[in-house]
Amino acid sequence: MFAALNTQNQIAVVYPNGTTRTVLTASDGLGSPTATAVRGKRLYITDGGLNEPHDAQVQSGKIDLGACRTAPAQTDTVTTP
Repeated sequence: MFAALNTQNQIAVVYPNGTTRTVLTASDGLGSPTATAVRGKRLYITDGGLNEPHDAQVQSGKIDLGACRTAPAQTDTVTTP
């Protein structure tokens, strides 16, 4: 599952064991992500336009689902929302 972390300008993968891994950040062009959707190998991200210049939009990009399938071990350092 992908989660939009709006106030942190991040997209994270949430694994069944509860761990998370940040996969996109503001440095990737995110600004106020509000929701995610996956179709095939594409991840769609809605941008609420909360930050300047307040330009709400839908962003998309290809994702490597294979790289996201392996959850970090419970003892690994992971990003938490």
